[in-house]
Amino acid sequence: LKELKKDVEETQKLDRFAVNAGRARPKYTPRALQCLNCGAPVKLFSEQAVQAICDACGSILQLSEEEQVVSGLVNKSKAKGLQFPLLTEFLFDDQTYKITARLVYKDSWDDLSYDYFLFNPFFGGFWLSSYKNNFTCSKVSHVMPCVDPFSVADGDKVKTHDGKVWIKKEEGTQKLMYVDGALPWQAKI
Repeated sequence: LKELKKDVEETQKLDRFAVNAGRARPKYTPRALQCLNCGAPVKLFSEQAVQAICDACGSILQLSEEEQVVSGLVNKSKAKGLQFPLLTEFLFDDQTYKITARLVYKDSWDDLSYDYFLFNPFFGGFWLSSYKNNFTCSKVSHVMPCVDPFSVADGDKVKTHDGKVWIKKEEGTQKLMYVDGALPWQAKI
């Protein structure tokens, strides 16, 4: 009984540091700012946003705590093929995520692929990608390969530190053609 009481006390201590334990995270209210180029309102959907695209004029806004800088313009004609508008909601694992950024890439075969950043202020974000109408979701993983995967030939096996074995299928390059919305990192076209 004494040992059981000690285990319960230890579990309670650990639970204080668990996700959603103790004080609840305050509701996030998206920060709004005005475009330096045209004055239109620009909404940031995450406190981590460091880049936003003005929907009105296509200005690329680089953000920091000290200043906001217009670093270029987005060519809206390169947005062809996007299937989902910004702020489209998706339900994933019983949580609502919104598209806060969209990117269009062109590969070396001139095929286009589309990345949609799905974001929830409490659960972070992940990518919904589309290539030739095949959709995949990807989240950040902490699993690292034991060797540099770019140093092995196509068809070679690559082991990861979690004991799994992967086969390198191919490698290639893509060019970023279009970006809009707000991102937690800077995207350069």
